Amino acid sequence: MPNSPSFPNISLPEFESSNFEVRYDSIHRWPVIYAPPRAHRPFDFNNRNSSKCGENDPFAEGREESTPHETLAFRSSDSEPNGPGWQVRIIPNKYPAIVPASDMASNLDTNGVHEVIIECPQSESHFTRLKLSQIKLVFQSYRNRLRELAKDKQISHATIFKNHGPAAGASLAHSHSQLMATAFIPPAIQQELSFTAEHFKKTNRDYFGEHLLTEQTFRKRIVAQTDDFLVICPQASRFSFEMHIYPRSKEAHFYQTKDKTLGAMAKVMLQSLKRLEKVAADPDFNFVLHTAPFANKQTPGFRWHWEIYPRLSGIAGWELGAGSYVNPLFPETAAKLLRNAEID
Repeated sequence: MPNSPSFPNISLPEFESSNFEVRYDSIHRWPVIYAPPRAHRPFDFNNRNSSKCGENDPFAEGREESTPHETLAFRSSDSEPNGPGWQVRIIPNKYPAIVPASDMASNLDTNGVHEVIIECPQSESHFTRLKLSQIKLVFQSYRNRLRELAKDKQISHATIFKNHGPAAGASLAHSHSQLMATAFIPPAIQQELSFTAEHFKKTNRDYFGEHLLTEQTFRKRIVAQTDDFLVICPQASRFSFEMHIYPRSKEAHFYQTKDKTLGAMAKVMLQSLKRLEKVAADPDFNFVLHTAPFANKQTPGFRWHWEIYPRLSGIAGWELGAGSYVNPLFPETAAKLLRNAEID
């Protein structure tokens, strides 16, 4: 059976103690089984080992010789490349999943770029403990690096993602994220592009625009909303407390985002992760950027967005073998808990 968490510090509504339901993701069509009783399985939520940076943290300022040479950095004007004085630093991954064409052995699809974004110079494991000004620089580094990769005709698409904690796939505690740029378009992105394009062809309407309007009308799955962004727990959430962050503007490519929007994005992401940390006792998590392929200029109905996947339980046999998911927490309940969380 799937490995699901319990929520001893969370008072779930009475109706959730017995209601079972299956929901289907509208784009990808994967089924999600909502099984609230599984929230009460034994699981010591509060005995988690908080990740700490090691004494020989290779990502810390002053240890630049431990890493490959940087491809991009925000640093003081009087500092030298690959030395101290930086605030955000992007470097090639020492242990890449894909490699540049010059290093390629055989398969064209292995051609690409795999990089690490070191999000702060100090030994800090938590993104939520960084200052907002620092997080703004992180998002600017994402945008600026994507701008450069967009010029490479051998690269079709780039995904930026963060693995926080061992359950989310992180091997080092120092706050960092990764970028993988590939010659192929990832299937999940291609499915979103195809679905939104077909929806526009049939209805002449913007799918994500309609989706956000529906959520604003329904209201129960909204976590937060600002002038620029809407944060929701998706209707067919695969993970407990899963959140999606959508811009209100119709932007398909994240690398074209303006500085003002990036600043607002940084604040929304920080607040969303603080809400998650508050209600779910500092869980491991992933966040992932969904953005259009560089060459796609016509992307009707598609817009870039971020998806946050809390890792309160593992992906087990059912998920791997059936292509389905089990979630003990309805998104309406998750959104209410996140929305009501008291954060700084």
